Amino acid sequence: MKPIPWEVTLAEVMFALLLLVLWAAVRWAMTDRGREERRLFRSDLALALLGVGVLTVYLSNSKRLIQMDTQLATFAAISLIESGDLDVDEFRPVIDPLLVQTVKGPNGHLYSFYPPGSTLACLPFMFVPVVARMAPSLVLLDVVAKLTAACWTAVAVMLLLATLRRYAPAGALVATLAFAFGTVAFSSASQDLWQHGPSMAGLALALLLIARDRKTAGSALLLGAALGWAVICRAPNLLPVLVLFLFVLVRRRRTAAWAAIGALPFALITVWVNVLATGSPLVFAQAKHYQMGNFDTPLLGGLGGLLFAPSRGLFVYSPFLLLALIGAAREARSVARGQGGVPLGAIGLVATVPLLLLVATWTEWFGGWSYGYRIICEGSLLLTPAFAAVVASRPMGLARRALVLTLIGFSLAVHSLQVYFPDDSWNASHVVRGGVVGVWNLRPSDTQIAWHLRALGRWLRAGEQPAGATSPAD
Repeated sequence: MKPIPWEVTLAEVMFALLLLVLWAAVRWAMTDRGREERRLFRSDLALALLGVGVLTVYLSNSKRLIQMDTQLATFAAISLIESGDLDVDEFRPVIDPLLVQTVKGPNGHLYSFYPPGSTLACLPFMFVPVVARMAPSLVLLDVVAKLTAACWTAVAVMLLLATLRRYAPAGALVATLAFAFGTVAFSSASQDLWQHGPSMAGLALALLLIARDRKTAGSALLLGAALGWAVICRAPNLLPVLVLFLFVLVRRRRTAAWAAIGALPFALITVWVNVLATGSPLVFAQAKHYQMGNFDTPLLGGLGGLLFAPSRGLFVYSPFLLLALIGAAREARSVARGQGGVPLGAIGLVATVPLLLLVATWTEWFGGWSYGYRIICEGSLLLTPAFAAVVASRPMGLARRALVLTLIGFSLAVHSLQVYFPDDSWNASHVVRGGVVGVWNLRPSDTQIAWHLRALGRWLRAGEQPAGATSPAD
C-alpha cells in the first residue's frame, strides 16, 4: 500500500516549529517559577502546541484546493499593498476567467463582489512577497492563499479551545479536535482562502469573550471588534452576530455601547467598500451582482438539504454535531430553572438558526461547487460548545462514549477524503447551470462521499491522484 502523499513543503516547516516550541517549553520548565506561573504557562503552551499541530495537519496535503470564488482576494491584497486600493483593474488580463466574480463600480473600476475580509486577512502573508518584488506567479499565490487560510482556521481552533476550557473543561479537547478535523473547517476553510477561516476566527474570539463574562469596557470593545471582523469577512454572519450582540445587550447593558464602538471601524470599512463597488453605502456588491434577489428556494426544502441531504447535509458530513442539539436542550432547561453560568451552547444554537434560515432560502443554498455544507461553515463552530457540553456530561457510560467516538471518527474520515483525495467530478456532474441535481439521491454509490471513496480506491490501485477542478461556488 502506498503512503499518504506528503511532500517537503510548509508542513515540515510547521513540524520544525513544533519541535522548537517543545524545546522552549522544556527550558522554561527547568527554571524556578511559582505554581500559578507554571499553570498559566502550561495552559498557554498547550494552546501553542495545538495551534502548531493543527496548522501542520492543515498544510500536510501540500496543495491548495482552489475554487474560482477564492482567487480574487489575493489579487486585491496585492493591489491594496501596491496601490492603496481594492480594485483589480491591473490584473484584468490574468483574471479574465474570474470577471464573473467582479462588479464594475460607478468609477469604472473592477472590484470583487465578495466582502473585503479575506483580502484584509491575506495582507500580512502577502506583504513580504509584494515588498520583495516577487512576481505574483500562480505558485506564489497558491502558497500565500493556502497559508493564509490554514493559519486563520488554526487560530479559530485555538480560540475555540480557550473558550471551551472555560465553558466545558472536561469536553474541551475532544470537541475542539472534532471541530478542527471533523468539519468543513478541515476540508474547506483551511484549504483555500474562503471567507470562512478568518470569519470563524472572529466568531471564536467573540465566544471566548462571552464565556469570560467580563463586564469591562476593554472586553466589550474587543468583543465588538471580533463581531465586526466576522461580518466584514462574510456578510451572512450579520445574523448570528446580531444574536450574540443581543446577548451582550441583555447581560451587559452598560458595556454594550463599547461593543458597538468596537464594531464601528469595520462598519465604516464596509460602507466605504459598498460605495466604491455599488455607489450606495447600504448595497453590498454581491447583492448588486445578484440584483438583490435569488432568495426563491422553499424554506423547508433548503433547510432540509443543508441539514440532511446525503451530498450536502451538516449532520451527514459531521454527524457528531447532532449531539449538540441535546447539549443545547439540556442547557436551555438549566437556564429556565435559573441554573448555570453563561449558556454558551444554547447561544450558539440560537445564533446558528437565522444563518440556516437565510441560506436555506437562497437559490444556491447548496454552495455551488463545494464539499458538504461549506456554505454554512460557521454553523459548525457555533454548535461545537453545545457538543462539548455533551462530552463533558457525567456520567458517560461505555455505550455513549462509543457513540461519540464513532460519530467523530466518521466525521474525520469524511473530511480527510476531501483534503487528501480531492475530486470535483461529483460537482461537475451534479451542479449544472446554477442549480444542483442529485443532492438528495439516496443511492450510496451516487453521493459525493462515495465519489471521493472511489477516487481513493483509484489512488490505492494505481497511484492516481484526483485532480481538483476550478468552478463557481457561492
